[in-house]
Amino acid sequence: MKLVCLLGAFAVAIAMPGCGEEDTEPSIPSEGTIFEYSRAGGLAFSIYEVAIDADGTGIARFGGDPENLDEREFALTDEELNELRSILEDAPLSELPDPGETVCSDCFEYSYAYGGDEYTLDDASDPVPELDDLRAFLSELPLPEDQPNGG
Repeated sequence: MKLVCLLGAFAVAIAMPGCGEEDTEPSIPSEGTIFEYSRAGGLAFSIYEVAIDADGTGIARFGGDPENLDEREFALTDEELNELRSILEDAPLSELPDPGETVCSDCFEYSYAYGGDEYTLDDASDPVPELDDLRAFLSELPLPEDQPNGG
């Protein structure tokens, strides 16, 4: 009888949220903006920003005058959107190494925001291999050729 009670209590504990059950809630939302990226700076200051929504629509803003940026809308295919979601889930920003302080005045500064976190580094920062897939994805976006993607 004691064994049955112990097994029953164990089964209840396993079924309770937070008790033996892994959190399966995705950190990437199913609506709204899921990813933001910006690259700003350089010798001849320029800005390049990308925002992608959960439905795969995106907007890129770019130019040298922060008050007067050009804009281009684009849309990811379902396959591209699924790839982006997978990349973002595989590289949570909260788990990336500390990039340190910005140390150069003419460097580009790169900022990634998703999953409720933001991560910023610059040209002088140590490489962050965890962002390689994301940088490769950004370089394939259907955006103006003269705008550097990634970072």
